[in-house]
Amino acid sequence: MFKNKIDSIQTFKNEAKVQFEPDSSPAAWGHYKKFYSKNKYLNNNYDFSDLFFYNCYTDFGLKRGIYTDYEWFNYLNKPLRKGSRYNRLFVLEKDTKIKKINNTEYIVAAYRLGGDCDFNFNEKKYALFLEIIESDSTASKQEKANASQQLANCREMHHNLLNFSLMQGIGNMQKFKGSNRYDRLDTFVYELDKYFRGVSNSILQYSSPNNKPALISFLNDFKDIYEYCATFYFITEKTFINEIIKQGSMPITNVTELMRYMNLAEKYWSIKEFAFFQKEFLAIGDYFLDGGTVFSKTELSTKIKNDFGYEQDEIDELLIKCEKRGFITSIGNNSYTR
Repeated sequence: MFKNKIDSIQTFKNEAKVQFEPDSSPAAWGHYKKFYSKNKYLNNNYDFSDLFFYNCYTDFGLKRGIYTDYEWFNYLNKPLRKGSRYNRLFVLEKDTKIKKINNTEYIVAAYRLGGDCDFNFNEKKYALFLEIIESDSTASKQEKANASQQLANCREMHHNLLNFSLMQGIGNMQKFKGSNRYDRLDTFVYELDKYFRGVSNSILQYSSPNNKPALISFLNDFKDIYEYCATFYFITEKTFINEIIKQGSMPITNVTELMRYMNLAEKYWSIKEFAFFQKEFLAIGDYFLDGGTVFSKTELSTKIKNDFGYEQDEIDELLIKCEKRGFITSIGNNSYTR
C-alpha cells in the first residue's frame, strides 16, 4: 500500500502528462494530505485544500515578476515547460498573497511545504554506493554480494511513499541536505539537531539573506529535534532518533559502514510504515465507537474510500492487516465489528 512506486509522469487538474518529481507529485500529495493534514501545527498554519506550482519567473524567460502593493510576486503557479526541470507541488501558508494576472497566478515569497526523498538511493547514488562495495578490499566476496543485494532493494524504495516526507521550502533546507555527497537523511537530522542545541548554524548556509530570518522563525516553532522528527517523519521514539543522529556523524567508506546505513534506512521505513498503519487502524477503530456496531464489507469499504481515497485492492489489504492486529473482527457474511 505504502510501497507502491510513484511514477514521474502524472496528470494534475487540467494539465495532462506533467513531469513531476515523484516526491512532490499529485500521487504523493494524496498521501501527504491523509497524514500531515491531521497534525495540529501543520493544519493550523498551512492550507492543505489546494496545491500550487511555485516556479520563478526566470524559469519562463521573463525579465521580472510582478510588483504591486509594495511587494514582489516572483513565483508563478504554472508548470514548467516539457523537457525542462521536473515540477514540484506545494501547499502554501494560510493567507499567502496571490495575484492573478492574465489568467496566471503570481505568488509572493512564502512559507510552503513540498516533498523530499528521505534516503537517496537514486541511480546516481546507487552508482556511488556500488563503487564503495566494489572497491572495498577488506570485504569478502559474500559480504559484497549481500551488500549489493541490499543496495538493490534500497534502490527500489527510492520513489516510494515510505521514503517521502514534507520539508519547508523557504530557506533552502533541501539544498543543504542535498549538498551532502550521498544526500543523507541521518546527516541532515544530525545537523538539524546541532542547530536546535545551539551548536551549529550550518543548516542555514544555503538560505538567502532575505529568507534566512524566515527559516529561523520556522525552526523556532519546534522545541527540539524530537518534535521536528515527530512532525515531519512520524518518528516519535527518542532512542531511534538518537540512533539516526549518531549515525549521521559517521562516514560511509566501506561495505560495513554502507550496510550500517542501509540497515538504518530499512528500520526507518519499517517504523514509519507502522506509524501510518497505526493511524489508519485508529481511524477505522473510530467507526466502531458504539459498542456492538456492525458494518458490512461494502459499508466499511465505502467509509475507507471516502476517508483515505484507497482503491478496493488497497482496502482489502488494509482490512486484512486490521483484522490480524485485532483492530476489527470478522463475524462472517462479509461483516465486521470490533
